[in-house]
Amino acid sequence: MISKPDKCCAPGEYACQVPMPLKGRINYIDLCIADIVAALNAANIQTEASCCGHRKWHGSIMLADGREIIIYRGENKKMKAVRDYKGLQTLLAQWQKENFDEPNDRAQLQLTLGVCEESGELAHAILKEDQGIRKDQDLAALAEDAIGDICVYLMQLCTIRKLDFFEIIWNVSQKVMERKREDQICRKKEEE
Repeated sequence: MISKPDKCCAPGEYACQVPMPLKGRINYIDLCIADIVAALNAANIQTEASCCGHRKWHGSIMLADGREIIIYRGENKKMKAVRDYKGLQTLLAQWQKENFDEPNDRAQLQLTLGVCEESGELAHAILKEDQGIRKDQDLAALAEDAIGDICVYLMQLCTIRKLDFFEIIWNVSQKVMERKREDQICRKKEEE
């Protein structure tokens, strides 16, 4: 009988796989996701390939119908961040409602101008840091406060527009990171 490994291996090692009969043949599946692969196949959801990510990447299971299941390491960071930001956006909306009048036609303009004002304060702090003047002021704290205020104004603007602040940041961040990766690939091709 083959002994079952007690932990996952590092990338490039395959000693931590367990044999599993799938579609009439023995396949070797990473131990940490073997139960998921077995359950999918037992439910007649056929799998084609799988990898646990070996504690370095997210795992994935390729299904026979072309879909892919992503297995996040630990808690899904996006969902944790969505939960935290959605909670913050909700709390901020409640605070806004308790302390100010209902948003009117000018609320979006006022919030947008608030972003501009705080952006000016951020620019001022960074400029003075760069110039090495106004050392009597805590310019780092002023910059940090301005960044926070910008985020609060933007979150309030998103609430009025019925937008999810974090979803916007997440989606745009993904696009930005994809562009960077594509740029690097293009540069490497040009260098070759």
